[in-house]
Amino acid sequence: MSAEGVRPSILQTKLYRPPITGDYVPRRRLREQLKQVAQRPLTLVSAPAGYGKSVLLSAWLEQCHCLCAWLSLDENDNDLGSFESYFLAALCSAIPSFGDELLDLLDSSRLPPTQTFVEMLSNELSRLEEDIFLMVDDYGAITNNAVHEFIVELMRHPHPKLHLVLSTRYDPPLPLSEWRARNQLVEIRGADLRFSFEETASFLKRAVDAHLDEETVAALHEKTEGWAAGVRLATLSFSRVEEFHGQIDRLSGSNMYIRDYLVSQVLIHLPAEKQLFLLQTSILDRLCASLCEAVIMLDSPLIDTQTTLLELEAANIFTIPLDDSQQWFRYHHLFDEFLQMRLHEGYSTEVVAALHGRASAWFAENGFIEEALQHALAADDMDAAVELVAANRQELMNLEHYQRLSRWLQMFPQQIIEKSPDLLLLQARFAQIQRYDMVEINQIVEK
Repeated sequence: MSAEGVRPSILQTKLYRPPITGDYVPRRRLREQLKQVAQRPLTLVSAPAGYGKSVLLSAWLEQCHCLCAWLSLDENDNDLGSFESYFLAALCSAIPSFGDELLDLLDSSRLPPTQTFVEMLSNELSRLEEDIFLMVDDYGAITNNAVHEFIVELMRHPHPKLHLVLSTRYDPPLPLSEWRARNQLVEIRGADLRFSFEETASFLKRAVDAHLDEETVAALHEKTEGWAAGVRLATLSFSRVEEFHGQIDRLSGSNMYIRDYLVSQVLIHLPAEKQLFLLQTSILDRLCASLCEAVIMLDSPLIDTQTTLLELEAANIFTIPLDDSQQWFRYHHLFDEFLQMRLHEGYSTEVVAALHGRASAWFAENGFIEEALQHALAADDMDAAVELVAANRQELMNLEHYQRLSRWLQMFPQQIIEKSPDLLLLQARFAQIQRYDMVEINQIVEK
């Protein structure tokens, strides 16, 4: 609300529920979670961009035949008075006579205390004959603590007739753990919203006017990891059905549609230090705090890498935890490919090689020799790579881990092997163990 206390005009389109498109896929497996919305005062639908949060809620409202309202937010709604006005306007769109006194209060010269406003709102809700469901879309646009405190005040003594649903790309700074412990919260997250194989197939059947075989659908499902927007963008990338068959491997984070989407919907909304963190750690197949700290080269002072990883995961920035203790993470594969493309566009070959070199040193120091070897080769540091094999060769041979050694040897170009006595001896050992080919052994030794 403005300083003069004049209630802002209401943009009615913010109160319209998004329409359901013809390629919508019914999410039947989420029905049980959605049923719980009526049993809790608050539901949080939190997932990365493009996971179908708004469409899921809109379709559910269309089918539930309940008293419901919709409110779409943007960054202009960070003023508490504006938020409260839209909150009331959304309720009034479902119940035209709702909250006349509250509307008058918002029109007054001074905004009422949040507690007073919530108490009056609760009294109004008590007059209702049935429950009302209010969907607040894009709640992640809210950064004003006063608005968050309004939600907290609503939840202090939640009214049994109001069921609030917050849809967001980022976990808001609300006491979610407290509400979770009190069994007052329903959570639907990215893992729940990922398309199953059947849902991917169903979407493609609607979006592509032709039959796609199961192998093609499975390949696209694996490539997108159930990311709904990724599946949709793939249908734009392969405009003809024959382009799908055998070419799904072409789909990557450098795809024009995927790149543009991730830039506009994800990357530009992040502060510069987080963008740098993402780009420089994109070389890693998996991440932990100490590894990231060893790899990143930031111009700014050192950041808390564990906190950064947790923030990225909480903000649904395509960061996936790999364990329950949230020590190891990875990026969504298409997002990681996109980041690596941006890394190579923005940094010199020498800088990228240095990042790989730092990663290799960390993996070697912590006993992850194969990953250390991969990064040394990616840095084109053949001397370091050969040294890693030489330093660990005998131990693996004593343990008879020949398959691992063979895999290591196959990572090197033949011209590098021929220049390295250590690798040549290893190659000769394989010739002896696997084939006992004396001619081959002599040829290798003579090199």
